[in-house]
Amino acid sequence: MTMPFVIHTFYPITGRVWVLAVPVVGQFVLALEVIGGKMPHPLAFALGVAAALGFTVLCIDLTKRLFEREAIIFNK
Repeated sequence: MTMPFVIHTFYPITGRVWVLAVPVVGQFVLALEVIGGKMPHPLAFALGVAAALGFTVLCIDLTKRLFEREAIIFNK
């Protein structure tokens, strides 16, 4: 969770739509807006959820493929 704080310190990332598609940074921006008293658009929440679910499915699929090939154990 340190990365979003560092990025936000040097480069203000609030108010940009593309940031919401990055899983950790998108949730950080949504939390900043909610804590700051602003109500984000409902599509911002939907984009954050979709991005997180998409990356989750991708990571699970890659892990499944590695286990099927046994590349994790034997590094082939």
